Amino acid sequence: MSVALENVRQGLGSIRAHALRAVITALIIAIGISALVGILTSIDAMGQAITQTFSKMGSQSFTIRNTGSLRRNGQVSDWKDIRMAQATEFERNMPQEYTVSLSVNVGFNSRVSSVLKGQSSQKERSIETNPNIRVLGVDDDYLQSSSYEIEEGRSLSAADVELALPVVWLGSEVAKQLAGSKPSSLLGAEVKVDGKSYKVAGILKSKGSSMGMSGGDRQVLLPISRATRDFTRIQENCTITVGVADLVDLDQAI
Repeated sequence: MSVALENVRQGLGSIRAHALRAVITALIIAIGISALVGILTSIDAMGQAITQTFSKMGSQSFTIRNTGSLRRNGQVSDWKDIRMAQATEFERNMPQEYTVSLSVNVGFNSRVSSVLKGQSSQKERSIETNPNIRVLGVDDDYLQSSSYEIEEGRSLSAADVELALPVVWLGSEVAKQLAGSKPSSLLGAEVKVDGKSYKVAGILKSKGSSMGMSGGDRQVLLPISRATRDFTRIQENCTITVGVADLVDLDQAI
């Protein structure tokens, strides 16, 4: 015990004799630890921010689709279409913790138009988008599994799909082309998609650009049951999207 006390006494004496060196050493250690903690905290915050950003872009989901449109050596591949009955059966058998949605592609080069009303009927004028709008028929789980949020209006419901209601949800860029800085003015208004009339039920939040493109904001969504009724030219070739609540569950879901 006396040896330990003597060691402590000598250590304290050395510190008093070299006070400046002791203070500098302590400061170096404190600054080093603080810098390390700060760096680790910054890295963790950046990781969370990146995860949230990619989640909004749909990284917490994966898609199952037919590849029949792809060509190999000039030949169309022989993958069969995913029929509605098959997609529905797949959805029924997936675990409840996953969000499964079904969609069908109506077209990639559609036009959307609306009529802006002035103070008199003579001042009415039609506004039409470029023919580069993607139109999808979707079910009531599509917005969640594809990480879309509603900016204005209401969300797509099971009743919309069950009753095949003539309603649409406009991407932010489509709404901007039709109504400029007042997209909310489109709510409840009638728009035409390739000449067919629908009532605007909601405006989607912007997903932003990816590699210079903004395809996610240049979309129009309508109930899948209405799409298959109104656009008889489309094939019953479903796309299945599976979403997970947490990114760490994605591999297991796949």
